[in-house]
Amino acid sequence: MRPAALLLAFTATLTAQVEVGMSPIAYALDESSRALRPLIGTPGSAYLGRPLALPFAIRWAELRGATGVVVDTEGIAHRLTNLDRTELGPATAVWLDATGTQTLLAVAPDQVRFPNDPPVTLSAPVAAVAFSQRCAILATNADDIATLHRLCADRPTELQSLRTFPGLAITALAIAGDSLFAAARAQRQILHIREPFGSSPAATFDTEAPPIALAAPSPSGVLAAFEDNPRLLALPSRDWIDLPTPPDRLQWLSNGRLLACSAVNIDQPLLVLDLAQDRNAFFIPLTRSEE
Repeated sequence: MRPAALLLAFTATLTAQVEVGMSPIAYALDESSRALRPLIGTPGSAYLGRPLALPFAIRWAELRGATGVVVDTEGIAHRLTNLDRTELGPATAVWLDATGTQTLLAVAPDQVRFPNDPPVTLSAPVAAVAFSQRCAILATNADDIATLHRLCADRPTELQSLRTFPGLAITALAIAGDSLFAAARAQRQILHIREPFGSSPAATFDTEAPPIALAAPSPSGVLAAFEDNPRLLALPSRDWIDLPTPPDRLQWLSNGRLLACSAVNIDQPLLVLDLAQDRNAFFIPLTRSEE
């Protein structure tokens, strides 16, 4: 670890620990300050601490605790490992698997690459990504046809087209065990496909509201969020989870535990779903000194 990075990581972590005598359990991107804030305490009695003093502003962040990838406002991706930084090069977006170890970078709307590998060009812009073991499953939309592709880390230049869905535009993907779930927002549908994804029949769930996000909390199913609906749908069980307000995202903050359901900014607290607390939802306010 470089001395400057070591000092930065130590100082940032120590600052958070001094605030309440404990380490943060996750970090979230504050869209107002374009900085990471530590989530301190246990949801239900937690708050977001002061922004970390990273040497750049952040436009995009995918985090699993203190590990993940961020894209700064200059368009450079950085891998964070316990807040130590490794530059990954230019990127416009980033996707992580559930553990935060597998990374896919977008270098243009229709180009993606694994770190240290050359870019691969798709026939249309990438609309959604999910991970199945060491492979990324990507969805693209063009001419009223959605296409699923597979790109694997051990064959980083071999893009495989899996199947097409005429009349659909896929906007979100999630993989739970051997099942792929795909949301089509405009068509108000969620597809369920078992391995092999390229040939298995697709079961279709029609939804009353447009699905806006998917996340896989376990190998047995996924959660779906819907536009202007303060509930999450568990699939394939079709059970509902109540939230205090409609979510606008489902984004992992820590592996298998915390899902962000809203943005963080100076005007609103963070809404999280805590899978370790019986799937209860909590608001996480900013540190009191900033309220």
